[in-house]
Amino acid sequence: MGVSAQPSLRFPLLLLAAGNLAALGLRLWPWQEVLNLPGNGMAAFDLGVLLLGYIGFAYWLGGSVAQGKMHNPLAASALPGVLAGLALMAMVLLESPQSNPENAPYPPIHWILLLTACLLWGVAGLRGRRATGSSSGAALAGFWSGMVAAAMACSAVMVEMLRATPPPAPTDPWKQYESLAIANPLTPVLLHALSSATWFVLVSPFAAAALGLLCGGFGAAENAAPPSPPALLSALPQELPSAPPKHDAAPTRKRRLCPSPHLVHPDQEADFS
Repeated sequence: MGVSAQPSLRFPLLLLAAGNLAALGLRLWPWQEVLNLPGNGMAAFDLGVLLLGYIGFAYWLGGSVAQGKMHNPLAASALPGVLAGLALMAMVLLESPQSNPENAPYPPIHWILLLTACLLWGVAGLRGRRATGSSSGAALAGFWSGMVAAAMACSAVMVEMLRATPPPAPTDPWKQYESLAIANPLTPVLLHALSSATWFVLVSPFAAAALGLLCGGFGAAENAAPPSPPALLSALPQELPSAPPKHDAAPTRKRRLCPSPHLVHPDQEADFS
């Protein structure tokens, strides 16, 4: 890998984080009303700070490992991170207020998608372990795949927040009473989106790093197994030393075979006298 090589998904991840930050600023406009949110606007400020941290960390991490061996786990975790991000995006669409207005319990497909994302983070850690042969490579691969998946899931949350419509009127009298104290009917939708996006970008990378480190241990156990007979044979030298040349043996003298006198016929004894 050359010095100028860039880690996989560095610039797409930067664009995703910057796009999420722009969508957040667009949704919170006018910004002076952000202070009316719970915590004097901290519900929105926390997510904005996290997205800025994503941009800075992705840029620093991508540039610092481009010249070293740690570029391999970033490239190895790219595909599992994208697949995990697709699973989280599908989970966001299923649990959005538009798809679940009554806040019903999550269907089984929700937990299946979450488990799929966790398994893919483990696969990223296993691939990072095989690429670098170290536990740090497994943790870095899991962390990078978690960042990619979290940025993709946060994008789905932002899209849902932008296209949100006022929820239907609740049938519960207590919820109707609560809705009277809310000036803007979209405020609950906004708070749900902010809390979901904050959870994704804050928790997902560290959970993915832990799963990558755990699954990387299986890769270490596999590498520590005794080599198989074909591997032992491949370690032998390919060319055996040639045997020393043999010296030519002394030429044998051909003997002339003469018949034994004991085997000669009596009529032929005179020929030998």
